[in-house]
Amino acid sequence: MPVPVIGTLIIISLAYITRYMSVALRFVSTSMLQIHSELEEAAQVAGGRWWVNFRRIYLPLLRPGIMAGWFWVMVHAYRELTIALMLARSRNRTAAVVIYDLWENGSFSLLSAFGVLIFGLLIVLVWIGQVIGRRFGVQEQI
Repeated sequence: MPVPVIGTLIIISLAYITRYMSVALRFVSTSMLQIHSELEEAAQVAGGRWWVNFRRIYLPLLRPGIMAGWFWVMVHAYRELTIALMLARSRNRTAAVVIYDLWENGSFSLLSAFGVLIFGLLIVLVWIGQVIGRRFGVQEQI
């Protein structure tokens, strides 16, 4: 292959994409079901091109589903071990592999500290997701 993928983060990324794409698409597909085809027809009648219609109509309406899917996948990918354990090498270890290695070596104090750091990072990322979701999510009008 022109680009080496064995033993790199590219193969781990492709494996995660393959593993979680179906779940992420469920979030987006429920958002897509709520968009009626009349919006696209109205935009075409108004003279908008497909890319402009997608950017101005579909993307803002799909944003909550895309963001929910992205954050769900991100949080669950942190705890996924089997894919990373099979594909990781010594130079490119994910957080789950590092936790597993620390546990195997009996470094329980380092394992606890690393687990707390990962937990804190996930709390911050979920909080950021909630803030962004409140800002860009679907809002009810009173």
